[in-house]
Amino acid sequence: MGAVSTYTFTGVTQDHTITASFALDNQPPVANAGADQSVLVNDSVTLDGSGSSDADGDSLSFSWSFVSKPNGSSATLSDTTATTPSFLVDAAGDYVLQEIANRIDAQIRASDVAARYGGEEFVVLLPDTNLESGIKLAERVRKAVSALPYELPGGKQECITASIGIAGTMPDADAEDLKTLGEALIAHADVALYQAKADGRDRIAVDGNK
Repeated sequence: MGAVSTYTFTGVTQDHTITASFALDNQPPVANAGADQSVLVNDSVTLDGSGSSDADGDSLSFSWSFVSKPNGSSATLSDTTATTPSFLVDAAGDYVLQEIANRIDAQIRASDVAARYGGEEFVVLLPDTNLESGIKLAERVRKAVSALPYELPGGKQECITASIGIAGTMPDADAEDLKTLGEALIAHADVALYQAKADGRDRIAVDGNK
């Protein structure tokens, strides 16, 4: 499934770019889970996939799953293949994580890539960036995350801070194993992140192997 066009996946080294492309033959289905909902703990939430459609007239099947849940939540969907599954909200947390993602996106550049990575962690890839510029951007993100309290269900507010670890790499022009390179980069950033937490949180730490 997918639109009639070419999809390109790119891996970048210092001096050249490696791309792989493929074309898909039909129009993609449009998933629609219904309007966003603001609810309280112990409320029941029903998702509505009836607004989903397929331009080619193919029949739709559903496979729902949680992208994330707050720590301590054991919420489960009533039927992962139903058009309108439901679940019981048993903990607060998802709203905060979504809001944090919005604040990160507002600080990074068009060339940067931000993604959720694990329970309460995010990763930001900064191509063609020196250490000094990376530290400056990380500091903007740290301040943005904690600038204002977060609104939780029930009118409650919570202050959130961010601990950030920075790591960098300069791959050789003929580097081929980009997967291993990326995994090592994240591992080094993780070491710096835990150092930032150990130093008192709400701060930035740089990996010693930068």
